[in-house]
Amino acid sequence: MDVPAWQAYVVSIVPPAERAGAVASTGALRGVAQAFGPVLAGAAIQSASLGLPFFVGGGVKVIYDLALYAGFRACRAEHETAGRPDL
Repeated sequence: MDVPAWQAYVVSIVPPAERAGAVASTGALRGVAQAFGPVLAGAAIQSASLGLPFFVGGGVKVIYDLALYAGFRACRAEHETAGRPDL
């Protein structure tokens, strides 16, 4: 998921009082996780073909996006449920 869409999604499902903390913590975790990318890519390039890091990175991204969708597909944001007693 691209960063603007991901941030908009986080903001839409988190209560207003917790939004700043949610955006800050998820952004910090994203930055820490990005620090390991070059190390893992370097190891993959040394041990395998040059295209392997791209396939592994794409596969991890697809798994992450599908897991995010599966985890939150039933979760409705406040603006989606406003005025709808059936949700």
